[in-house]
Amino acid sequence: MNVLFLSEPSYPRHPGGAGKGTHILAAGLAARGHTVRILCQCREETTREVIDGVEVHRVNWEELDHSNKQTREAAIAAKLLDYASREIPLPSLDLVYDSGGFLSFFFPVAYQLRVQHRLPVIVHYRYLMARHHASLADTEFDAFALGVLGLEAAINEPSQSFPARFADAVVCPSSADARFIHASFLPASGAPAVLPEPADTDLADLKAAARLRAELAGPGGQLVYFGGRIDSDMKGGDLVIDAMARMLAVRPRVRLVLPIKGPDGLDPFRKRLGPAAIGLPWMKDASELATVLAAVDLALMPSLYESFGMMCVESLAAGTPVVASQTGALPDLIQHGENGFLLQARDRSAWPAEMAELGLRVLGDPALSRRLSDAALESARRYSTDRIAEQAEAICLSVLERVRRQGPMELRAPPLSETDRARYLDLLESMVGPEARAAGERAIADWGAAIVERCTACSRQNLAGSARDLVALGKRSPPRRLWDWATGAWPGRMEAAVAAACPWGLLQKELIRRAQKTAIP
Repeated sequence: MNVLFLSEPSYPRHPGGAGKGTHILAAGLAARGHTVRILCQCREETTREVIDGVEVHRVNWEELDHSNKQTREAAIAAKLLDYASREIPLPSLDLVYDSGGFLSFFFPVAYQLRVQHRLPVIVHYRYLMARHHASLADTEFDAFALGVLGLEAAINEPSQSFPARFADAVVCPSSADARFIHASFLPASGAPAVLPEPADTDLADLKAAARLRAELAGPGGQLVYFGGRIDSDMKGGDLVIDAMARMLAVRPRVRLVLPIKGPDGLDPFRKRLGPAAIGLPWMKDASELATVLAAVDLALMPSLYESFGMMCVESLAAGTPVVASQTGALPDLIQHGENGFLLQARDRSAWPAEMAELGLRVLGDPALSRRLSDAALESARRYSTDRIAEQAEAICLSVLERVRRQGPMELRAPPLSETDRARYLDLLESMVGPEARAAGERAIADWGAAIVERCTACSRQNLAGSARDLVALGKRSPPRRLWDWATGAWPGRMEAAVAAACPWGLLQKELIRRAQKTAIP
């Protein structure tokens, strides 16, 4: 196969797990004999280089990063398409693989490559904004609040559900994301495939790990690791601080090891934990991280949101058990009581006490710790680069075979079931009033005819703006509504607002609201 990956900045300049996962997966496919290229953006000079058998094209976008928000997305997409047409032999490609699924300027790039070159497209959703919002179950976030819709209406980028309308396959890193995508995006290609992130295994330098452990823990000391973007509220740093304070009260020699990007990164932890919080410089590569993870006794991941949870696999591959929340792929990765523990409490305020209890069990029972460590090493082998590359290869070949038989997927509207239709009409009635139901029936009837124009122009901005218009219409004061009726303006105003709002876009927001009420899907 000849595959073009669309990705966030790739190795070695990736800012997060998606760029890292893309490179490992691309290198795995290259090792299996495929021709693989990565197209990504960068802030340095535009370059082309070969790393691990993968041809990486980095396109500078610095001058576009400061452009008007209204034109930035389209300008980046146009620049990437222009570069690809000049520097990448597009006619020789077999497949386009959007390996982020969250960088919205890649959505029109993938669509235009499909339209102009009839190239099959796979979209790999590594981050779901909608499920991230759904995870904010203990906040005041409301998908239909006028303030929230007002903020979203300022974001001019293609909707994340747009590529699901034309992708020949949708891939995601966890069963949780697969369920959410299937329910909220209704991909034209059917149920998403689950493809875990690949992880390099056997990277730890055990002698260096032993030296580091002796240096950090001291005689009789034990180490707990909390890593990744520890400054992000989504990672649960405040919960870790509380849990560690409880553990220190029982085992005073336990230490918390943290990777620190900046000089102030350690401050919140030192304020509560004192010298028990130990900062390490940010790890420069996977081998260094693996060595640190092999030096510690336990890793904590009380994340409020993960799409996958790369640090969990990296910890398991180092033989380090993990105590984690049940988000993203963490329930797929951890077998409770076998290679780690999953937090059972639904109420997040109970997590620190539960983390402390589980952590103390591991630290206080050498036999349990050894058993968990052995199982962690064994379970990590399922996520080796070659195994995940083999699974990705099978997905790609399946798409190519289906396209040869049926042609590339055409952009199409999601099919509304009778249940969806009823939910949509009920939602309109709750937002505006019973008179909106008839307008909703007409909107559904007209929806499919203009789907290409609507979907290619779809953005978070216009989805939020149209929802905001409906909410505002329903909140009109009785005197203003009476005036609208008296002057005959109400029917036209209501009809226009309903016609402008994508039925499935409204249902997606309702899904987020329902997911919050049930405390995360």
